[in-house]
Amino acid sequence: MFSGETRQLTLAGLRLSLGKRPFRSRPWSSGAASRRFASGGTLIPQLTKDRYPDVCRGAFSELTDRHVGHFRELLGADRVVTDEDECEGFNVDWIKNVRGYSRCILKPKTTEEVSKIMSFCNENSIAVCPQGGNTGLVGGSVPVFDEVVIWTGLMNKIISTDDTSGVVVCQAGCILENLDNHLAEMGLMMPLDLGAKGSCHIGGNVATNAGGLRLLRYGNLQGSVLGIEAG
Repeated sequence: MFSGETRQLTLAGLRLSLGKRPFRSRPWSSGAASRRFASGGTLIPQLTKDRYPDVCRGAFSELTDRHVGHFRELLGADRVVTDEDECEGFNVDWIKNVRGYSRCILKPKTTEEVSKIMSFCNENSIAVCPQGGNTGLVGGSVPVFDEVVIWTGLMNKIISTDDTSGVVVCQAGCILENLDNHLAEMGLMMPLDLGAKGSCHIGGNVATNAGGLRLLRYGNLQGSVLGIEAG
């Protein structure tokens, strides 16, 4: 049972409505989707471009060493992944149904870094694919071709929380369960609950207008969003 009292919640550029938590529940986790594949063991799906030959690559540039060098100058070498084996986990969706062939994974930490990445990619006609927890079931979080993947996993800061107005400001890469546990300490809760809460990111939840187990009480997530800071 939920209390009739409602609060509002903001997610680092997003704002939501939620209910006041009537009791402190125990943390629960469904576990995180794996990004690793056993070498030589796990079968990987056919490339999406081969499965759907009528889907054509847009007139985007091919990634060059100059492009990768710029990304390394911007983010540092440790946050630019180009190793083929490391890239594989970002190219395959959670249910291993579709697969892209991105050769570059970027890991920004701030909106400013995302903005600089997007500006450079726009100027150089480089296709991008944003990715969060990669828990979706329709292949929307993985590249179709060789798009540069922008992974939000390091954008995981809870910036501020106002328990009076029920507003939280956070980055897009915050894991849903972490947000819910943080709010539980103040008697609040997220207006969203999913089986993938232990690994899905709030940015992906908003992007897909997720419903989940609290849909009838609070509606789809985008109806609770109050603002977004976009790069």
